[in-house]
Amino acid sequence: MLLADAHQATTDYQLDWLTAGTEEAFFTRSLIQSALPTSQIVTVNGTTLLTDTATRSADELTLDGDRLRVRQAGPARL
Repeated sequence: MLLADAHQATTDYQLDWLTAGTEEAFFTRSLIQSALPTSQIVTVNGTTLLTDTATRSADELTLDGDRLRVRQAGPARL
C-alpha cells in the first residue's frame, strides 16, 4: 500500500493492543488521537493504517508471523 522504498521496522508487538475491543485498546486509540489530532486509524484486511492528514504521513502496520511490521511514508514519522 505504501511506497516500496518506505522505511520498515519490525518489532515484537501484535495489533491486538490497537484493534481489540478492550478498554486498553480504546485508551491507546484515544491517546494516538490526542497526540495526532489530525490522524485517522483504519484497519482493512488485517492491515492497520495510521495516517496524519496534516503532514500527509502514514504508517502501515501489518502482522508478520508473531511480529509487527511497520512501514512509514511521508515527511514526518508518526
